[in-house]
Amino acid sequence: MKTARIVVLGIAGVAGLAAMYLASVGDNKPAPVAAPVAQLPTVEVLVAKSDIGLGQAVKAEDVQWQRWPAETASSAFIRHDTNADAMNDVIGSIARAPFIIGEPIREQKLVKANGSGFMAAILPSGMRAISTEISPETGAGGFILPNDRVDVILSRRDKNLDQQMGGRDIVTTEILLSNVRVLAIDQAPKEKDGNNSLVGKTVTLELKPEQAETLARARPREDVRAAVDALGGCDLLVNNASAFGSSDDNKGWTDNLAVDMLAIVHATQEALPALKKSQGSVVNISSISALHPAARQPPYGAIKAAVIHYTITQAAMYAKDRVRVNCIAPGSIEFPGGVWDRRKTANDPLYKNTLASIPFGRMGTAEEVANVALFLGSPLASWVTGQAIAVAGAQGL
Repeated sequence: MKTARIVVLGIAGVAGLAAMYLASVGDNKPAPVAAPVAQLPTVEVLVAKSDIGLGQAVKAEDVQWQRWPAETASSAFIRHDTNADAMNDVIGSIARAPFIIGEPIREQKLVKANGSGFMAAILPSGMRAISTEISPETGAGGFILPNDRVDVILSRRDKNLDQQMGGRDIVTTEILLSNVRVLAIDQAPKEKDGNNSLVGKTVTLELKPEQAETLARARPREDVRAAVDALGGCDLLVNNASAFGSSDDNKGWTDNLAVDMLAIVHATQEALPALKKSQGSVVNISSISALHPAARQPPYGAIKAAVIHYTITQAAMYAKDRVRVNCIAPGSIEFPGGVWDRRKTANDPLYKNTLASIPFGRMGTAEEVANVALFLGSPLASWVTGQAIAVAGAQGL
């Protein structure tokens, strides 16, 4: 073997031995010790063990205690160290808003039912639950769900009564309410079986009192418009709505003004184009309480008196259009399920005292009032307008 090859092999052997030595020396060194992990302080927080839907009563299996970093535990969370019996306290409460699994339970999203109904339990203080009709078209095809926030838009189609002249209907819209919460669709306070759509006929909204009043005022317009469209016109409009407000306070006056007075204003305005075309008539229903002191029902008597005055004003305004406006002031009218029927059943002394004050010795019937309304709306009363007729059997005379 050549001398060069021998030298190379010798060097390689020495290098291999050196590598083996170094490896053996390295294996004998102690393994580095891992730095200790800092343990963050934790607290036990009450969380949802499973999803809890809107309006659902909380059960024991729906919640559990779970460790939570103390630094991120909000003061709104329910903690075991401050209230060890909190789990028992929340059981039976109703979820005012939904919880997802693992979400900390907060008292602000719960309400104690205390035997009350669902709506009474979930409504925040001062709010009202008001229902209104919807359709797949007005309800975004069913994709609006409980707990969503919506705008309520009033659309109006004013029919052109002279369409033979080529005129088109006029469509207008206005936003009645903005950013209001949906409480339920029909009788469902949450989506069913995980579906992301819910088609219904009625929606229940969470409204402030003034918002509820705005929606209530819009309803007569909607009802009258739907009736005029369905019937193809209007010959007679009878305004017969009342809140029967008896309390001499803000609510009593507001309710009577909104229902007994403003409903007449809005309904008549909505039907007026059709009434002008048919040269029809309007009959407003007042009361004999408008003709005498009404100490038992101050708002009712005063607003019904305003109805008589407004009737005379309407008659003067619409006479040029050959639209007649009259008013009926009924006395005490008894019919099944009515106010006086309920008082009679309850043996209320007011029923007996009122009956004794009527010279005819009985209360009137709904048919007797309807007969006068029919007369006023017929051609037999073609020269009668701006009149208030008492239908009361001499009551109050």
